[in-house]
Amino acid sequence: MSASTPISIDRFSKDFKVFGCILQDVQNQDEIKSHLLKGDEEYNYAFINAENIVSVEQVLSVVYKTLLDKSYDRMKSKTIHSEVIFNLAPQKNIMECLNKFGISPDSPNLIVVKVVPSTEEFTAQTMDENLGKIVKGTVLPLSDETILKCLNYNSIKKNYKLADAMVGDPVKLTRMLVSV
Repeated sequence: MSASTPISIDRFSKDFKVFGCILQDVQNQDEIKSHLLKGDEEYNYAFINAENIVSVEQVLSVVYKTLLDKSYDRMKSKTIHSEVIFNLAPQKNIMECLNKFGISPDSPNLIVVKVVPSTEEFTAQTMDENLGKIVKGTVLPLSDETILKCLNYNSIKKNYKLADAMVGDPVKLTRMLVSV
């Protein structure tokens, strides 16, 4: 059984396949980021700092927005995977978004999203195998329970500029962040 999870977004299922997982206790963040900056196709994923994510719903929402942007030719970044990260952030500076919401040396837990054309031969098992080759860490299924273990309320507060009273309840916080 694969740890990576197929993500179904009905409106786009004819055109795209989407997969997600959580990487826990990642040991080679600098190496991954270096390959991403070089444009290495083997690293063609959205590596998201998990401390900034509250729920699977937040991930689904940002993937949906990204696929809308792609469909209407409104993407602001170069790749669909960097667009996923860009759409998480309230800031509209791409480099700032990638630095705050993407992989960094101090992000041991990552949420990984992969978007491929529906015609491409790619499965959840393919994703697990590929990540197993390039990441030193544990691949886990994408779930709210695991996401909440990685969540850092202080990081959410800082990156979304929220007051203390707004960050206690994950359900209310998800509602607010999905509307950003």
